[in-house]
Amino acid sequence: MRASYDSLVNDNSSERLRNVLKKEYPEFTGGCVLHWTPDQGEDIFVVLVNGSKIISVELVREDFSEPPIIEHISLSQYKLGLKKSNQIKLAIAQEVIGE
Repeated sequence: MRASYDSLVNDNSSERLRNVLKKEYPEFTGGCVLHWTPDQGEDIFVVLVNGSKIISVELVREDFSEPPIIEHISLSQYKLGLKKSNQIKLAIAQEVIGE
């Protein structure tokens, strides 16, 4: 989770995703990618933002002009049906962002 946080905040390879997050949450101070699903032509990220918000972002890989598909998910909704391992992952991400 620490590497995810550092990458999302500082790494140029995460710049496109970071820009989407900053546009959706101008108060963006940090986040952790909880899930990444590479699909055929796009990548789908589920990100914990600022330790309290969940956002799903779908980015088309080849066409940077294509707008992202964004879904805001409440933290309580995200936690519903979450497996124990993913609950632990979420707790660790919240701890890393809170530091």
